[in-house]
Amino acid sequence: MKKLLLSFLVVCSLNLLAQKIKNNSKPLNNSSMNVEKEIITFCYENFTVALVNDGNGYAEMKRYTLDGRVASLTPGRWSTSKNNGYNDVYIKWRGSDETFNYLLIKDGNGFISKLIDGMSRSMNRCR
Repeated sequence: MKKLLLSFLVVCSLNLLAQKIKNNSKPLNNSSMNVEKEIITFCYENFTVALVNDGNGYAEMKRYTLDGRVASLTPGRWSTSKNNGYNDVYIKWRGSDETFNYLLIKDGNGFISKLIDGMSRSMNRCR
C-alpha cells in the first residue's frame, strides 16, 4: 500500500512539474528571436563592398594595397527597393552627399550572386 501511495505521489509531482514547465515556456516569435547577422561581401579588383544584413543597413567599402593590406575603409548605409523586377541597392557612403545605386543580381536559385555599380563593374561574391 505504501508503495502504491508513493508511486501515486511521484506521478502527481512529475505531472505538476511538467505543467509548470509548459506554462513558463513561451513560444518564440520574431520579437524574441535573435536576428542572425549575415554579411554579404562582393569583390572587384582591389576593393570589396560588404552589406551587413541584420536590419540596420550597415555597409562598408574596403580598398586594398597591392600587398593585400587595407588602404581605406569607408562605412555607409544601404537599403533596397524593387525596380522593374530587379533589386536595386542604394548606398550612401560616409563623406558623400550622393546616394550610389547598385543592381543586385540573384542566380537561378534565388541566391545573391553579383552587385553591379553605376560604371557597369560586376562585383562577384567573395569566396
